[in-house]
Amino acid sequence: MTYVVSHHNWGDEDNVRFITENIIETISALRNEPGKDILLAGGGELISMLLAVDLIDEIQICYIFVILGKGIHLFPEQPTESKWKLVKHISYNSGLLMVEYQKTT
Repeated sequence: MTYVVSHHNWGDEDNVRFITENIIETISALRNEPGKDILLAGGGELISMLLAVDLIDEIQICYIFVILGKGIHLFPEQPTESKWKLVKHISYNSGLLMVEYQKTT
């Protein structure tokens, strides 16, 4: 099943459900269900919301080096301080760098 967090409900499909309200509660409930891990692909606003309530335990960030001058913050809302351990990094010929961090206790 795929869940999409959105401001607009585009209508559920066979394997797609939209989360438009009670985002934290819904994701928390999904996390507590039996099954595999949840993969969240999203922007900084959603990640900041979930970091604030300790619902993320692993982060993968892909860097594409471009100098923008002024850019947007990775996490627009300042999350609570937390400690993360680098567990993996891959450098691609394209210049993309993928880093993976796990939350430490």
